[in-house]
Amino acid sequence: MKDTRSLILNFVRRHPFSTAHEIARGLDLTPADIRYHIRALVKEGHLRSLLPPRYHPRRGRPAAVYFPVHTPSPHALLWLCETLMRALPTQSGLSLLDSIKGLVESLPLESFSSSASPPAKRLNEMMHYLKNKGYEARWEARSSGPMIALSNCPFWPLPLRLPHLCLFDRHLLERLSGLTLEQVERANLDEGLTTCLFKLKHPSA
Repeated sequence: MKDTRSLILNFVRRHPFSTAHEIARGLDLTPADIRYHIRALVKEGHLRSLLPPRYHPRRGRPAAVYFPVHTPSPHALLWLCETLMRALPTQSGLSLLDSIKGLVESLPLESFSSSASPPAKRLNEMMHYLKNKGYEARWEARSSGPMIALSNCPFWPLPLRLPHLCLFDRHLLERLSGLTLEQVERANLDEGLTTCLFKLKHPSA
């Protein structure tokens, strides 16, 4: 996000229901610049606008006021996800591993449907799908089979407290690719490891 937009957001959080003119005056910027960035913030879902009733004596259309969209605390979301993941096997009556696999199998996967695609095309479609979900994903052809790399995990830092959450990624990759995989490297940002690696699992492995 641009610095100007961050300044606008911070100002509106401190002074909710401010007009564009009030925001511009408070940040010592021109109203034209402010309106450009406000439109972008509204479009991106960071701000909402409201036309107040005409309680003031001035003629004409009242100026819109702006207030921030509530952003959930990332710490609260981590706590909720961790609680749900720990409760999953208890509620399902299955083991944790089977519960995670069942969770992945129940995903709708939306527009992803390339079961009849050639392997390379299917892997490329899988990369596109994963990038839309927030991952940085790539694959490389190896003599032993494809190597799949995932980074920028959208669940981080949950795997630090719930290492078995990486099984979700593995089962998701298996469902998308149609391959049987094994994880050979796990990301750990605290140790400078930024990528999870998965390779084809051979029957003898």
